[in-house]
Amino acid sequence: MGLAKKLGALVALGAVLLAIFPPPDVLSGLSSNHDHGPLEIQAIMTAFCLSPIIGTLLGEREGIDTTGGEFKFEDDGDIENDEYAQASIYAILYAMYKNTPNLISPHGKTYQFTFNTWGFAPSPYPEDDPQRHGKAAYAGLVTQPAALEYKKKLGDTPLEIVEIGCGTAAGANLITREVHPTAHYLALDMQQAAINTCNTIHATEDNPGLTCKVVPNGVGNGGNQAPVAD
Repeated sequence: MGLAKKLGALVALGAVLLAIFPPPDVLSGLSSNHDHGPLEIQAIMTAFCLSPIIGTLLGEREGIDTTGGEFKFEDDGDIENDEYAQASIYAILYAMYKNTPNLISPHGKTYQFTFNTWGFAPSPYPEDDPQRHGKAAYAGLVTQPAALEYKKKLGDTPLEIVEIGCGTAAGANLITREVHPTAHYLALDMQQAAINTCNTIHATEDNPGLTCKVVPNGVGNGGNQAPVAD
């Protein structure tokens, strides 16, 4: 069998399998409580590309109240709020981040994407650090005058920090390792993949001040509360 026929057969087989076992809709059908593995990610993204959703987004959509202006998917990549679930989008994003650990920056540095890498404000971190802007943003939160004054009043008492929506907790990791090494930091997120990443590379034995926990479906949703005393 020639290469073209083999590829055609594989595509046909894939289409049949997707028809029989359709993956969840990436825009609204993924669970934040599940850590999607590499094969799941491939199946989900393949199904998304082969599904009619692209055509639907490109077509004229009537009866949708636009938010923030009149934009079109084909021109601006616009998707309206009622066309996706935030938890589902973040589920696939954090799964992708977790399963692509060896990225190469323009400066040739190998890193895992856990911080935002974009920004334009001056950063105290070196230019060849691909995550320098994200690090600067988090460090800035806990080195503002008011934060430092509060820390000073505590004296020898460790700083207690609770973050709701920590993502991979890269910022928490920076704070507990470099900025306030004696702090006790509880990092919470609804995304299982993000918390798994944190517990794998950030909340390790050499960083005892950081604790990462998942809150299924998120704090405040369905009456969920943060696992910490008021």
